[in-house]
Amino acid sequence: MKRKKDERQKYLETLQRAVVYEEADGRGFCTCISCGRRGFISDMDGGHGFSKGSNSKLALFRENIHAQCQYCNRVLNGNRKMWFEGLKDRYGAEAYEHLMTLDRACSGN
Repeated sequence: MKRKKDERQKYLETLQRAVVYEEADGRGFCTCISCGRRGFISDMDGGHGFSKGSNSKLALFRENIHAQCQYCNRVLNGNRKMWFEGLKDRYGAEAYEHLMTLDRACSGN
């Protein structure tokens, strides 16, 4: 069982880094989904709207991961309220509703 968890964790870390690279511009900078701060890819995390602990099934969904500055992700514990506001601002209300639907489907509610 531990091996399966280790493999999942490695995949999650790779996915989070890939998202940061995907969202970066040609110079290696991206914008935090929560606060709008611009930062170099090495200063950004792949932040989750629904934390990995609150709905672990959503942890691997691309829609739930976006570039986030380390301050918002680590110090502000994900800065969730602003993460969701940033999602709506960047992609529209439909993206927000889609993620809410995924959360309900994955949590069985």
